Amino acid sequence: MNFIEVSFSIEPYTTENEEILIALLSNNKFDSFWQTNAGLKAYILKSKFNHDSLKTLCNNIHDLFKVNFKYTELEKIDWNTEWEKTFDFITIDGRCVIKAPFHNNVPKLEYEIIIEPKMSFGTGHHSTTFLMIEHLLETNLENLNILDMGCGTGVLAILSSQKKAKSVTAIDIDEWSYKNTIENCKVNKCNNIKVLLGGSEVIPNENYDVILANINRNILLDNFQYYNKHLVKNGILIISGFLETDTDVLISKAKEYNLHSQTIKTKNDWVAIKLIKN
Repeated sequence: MNFIEVSFSIEPYTTENEEILIALLSNNKFDSFWQTNAGLKAYILKSKFNHDSLKTLCNNIHDLFKVNFKYTELEKIDWNTEWEKTFDFITIDGRCVIKAPFHNNVPKLEYEIIIEPKMSFGTGHHSTTFLMIEHLLETNLENLNILDMGCGTGVLAILSSQKKAKSVTAIDIDEWSYKNTIENCKVNKCNNIKVLLGGSEVIPNENYDVILANINRNILLDNFQYYNKHLVKNGILIISGFLETDTDVLISKAKEYNLHSQTIKTKNDWVAIKLIKN
């Protein structure tokens, strides 16, 4: 598969403006992002790239900040080599370390997750993954059945398994993520994770004690009905992938399905909410 690499410049540059752009690009079929000192780079399958749509997106946010971009086609790329140049290990709350196989001298913490990130989302570096992991670290998962929607690299599913979940079902609509999650589950020796390719339509006819959904605002709004259907009474739903400005509309929509906000975490304008079904 060939990818398009798009390099963006943002004026004025702020972390908030960059995160807004990433959120918009995530909703427009971009798979992965690299935030570097030189600016933001985003990646999308060539078959999904539309120059005119991207130009329209950038023009629509002109009142907030100015965005320029240039793009190039990548016929072949060694993603592992590229990640080794930029991907450092990360620790979360002094309890969990996320590392790649090439990282050495990492601290010995309660949970260690090995990730071969490739083109999948979920190394802990992005605020949404970080916040989801914080919620998971505070949640008792022992002997519970977990559903991870939009699993990316499988990092949340793997942590759930390490926290002694009874079973974990990990689902992603992206084939890269599906294959990457299978690979990462093997590397981390997690034998109780079932990985499925697809969206809400492939959720097994089962009920879950905890559902994780780090996706985006629009998909969350459309899928609360499925989360409610598959979540046990008093079950936990943890969601992220949206900005603070979207918090109220998501909480309001969740209430329509008896999903009530319990804990809200924020980081760099991104939000993760733990909800309870009652």
